[in-house]
Amino acid sequence: MSPATSYIDWMRGGRLSSYVRALHAQGPLGFVESAQPAGDMSDPPVDDLVLIQAMSPGMRQTSDLGAGRFSDVAPFGALLAMPPGVATAVHVDNPHVIRTIAFPAAWCRDTLAELRPRGDPFDFERFHTGHVVAPELRRLFDLSFAAADRPDTASRLFQEGMGLAMLAEMARLIDAAPPPRVGGLARWQERRAIDFLRSHLAEEVSLERIATEARLSPFHFARMFKVSTGLPPAAYQRRLRLEEAQRLLLETDLPITEIALRIGYETPQAFARMFRAATGASPSDWRRERRG
Repeated sequence: MSPATSYIDWMRGGRLSSYVRALHAQGPLGFVESAQPAGDMSDPPVDDLVLIQAMSPGMRQTSDLGAGRFSDVAPFGALLAMPPGVATAVHVDNPHVIRTIAFPAAWCRDTLAELRPRGDPFDFERFHTGHVVAPELRRLFDLSFAAADRPDTASRLFQEGMGLAMLAEMARLIDAAPPPRVGGLARWQERRAIDFLRSHLAEEVSLERIATEARLSPFHFARMFKVSTGLPPAAYQRRLRLEEAQRLLLETDLPITEIALRIGYETPQAFARMFRAATGASPSDWRRERRG
């Protein structure tokens, strides 16, 4: 496979092409959705910057995208970037769905050089070393992907504009100095608290019990947990419940009632209300749409 091969050509005829369930070329950009099994999902060098969105919560992988080996578990909607001209090594532990948008290097090189005049314009640092939760970039990605199958001229111009907006947002996320975090939990405290919440999804755990894991008073723990994670403990547990529900909907055939009980909802109606408020769809509709 030549380094000059486009990502779209690779996904049309390469080793992973049988897993593709949607592929569109719209203006300069390429759009692919794939439902892939566990195993080796490595790509050869392609002449595109490829932005990858995890559509399966709990996607576990060990990868090297050209910036060193890393292992992580991807939250639903989190993003990675594969630089042009780099052969990747990707092993995913579980069946998963991903969406990708390919930006041809020849199309975006000058724009990126202007946005990022210092260093390699295609080096997006942490996007190559782990999944990044970036709500604004994800919103742009979702809007662009939703219009990928429209063949009219207006849609092509829309995609050009969305492509530039995504590149600008990625540059902003990497090059803007992050504000220093004042206070918050120590890393071991944050990890123990989150692990405790994740292992007790079906329970209504008290603030006192979680605070014990961090060896803090409930009042102090609640304040410091929000500084560290951006959410109160109860809201963070709801987010973990949503992620686990999405994983079970995608990876199992469990009925909705059973999933609701597993993540701590006494009735499927209460679970459905939470799920619709978070995703805009009922659990059954969400599952059907993503499993095809």
